Amino acid sequence: MFFDESIKIDTQKLPRILRNDYNLLQQYYHENKETEFILYVDSVEATIKACFIDGSITKQQQVDLFHVIGIYV
Repeated sequence: MFFDESIKIDTQKLPRILRNDYNLLQQYYHENKETEFILYVDSVEATIKACFIDGSITKQQQVDLFHVIGIYV
């Protein structure tokens, strides 16, 4: 379970669905709900990719969000 809170994400600039996903994943992390976190992180990754593809987030936002959840591409 990995969630790098040192990377600052302005959630107000994210699409609502991604903002909700990010907040829920962060909640699972803080509540130490490892099973829920692990199951949900793949969904969040897919949402990040979809939002970038449709142009609702920038490449930098995509990279930052990936880094928060431990994806380095």
